[in-house]
Amino acid sequence: MNLPNFKEFKKSLTQEDKDYIIGLTENDTPTFSGNLANPEDVKKFTGFVSGVNFGINLRLLEVYHEWLSEQLQQPHDH
Repeated sequence: MNLPNFKEFKKSLTQEDKDYIIGLTENDTPTFSGNLANPEDVKKFTGFVSGVNFGINLRLLEVYHEWLSEQLQQPHDH
């Protein structure tokens, strides 16, 4: 089985998809407040960035999975 080209997935993304992936559509957009001159706040900020990044990756995989499932269900010419 050949998987659809990832470039096709990227081309299919709408602005709404992109906003969802980066978390702009969520009511509770994460924010960080702290003083980055404080070493403890730097540690907290690192964890904050990691958490935001994890959420972005999960939403990207979710959107890709939905797109790929749709592509694989379509009849293909052989």
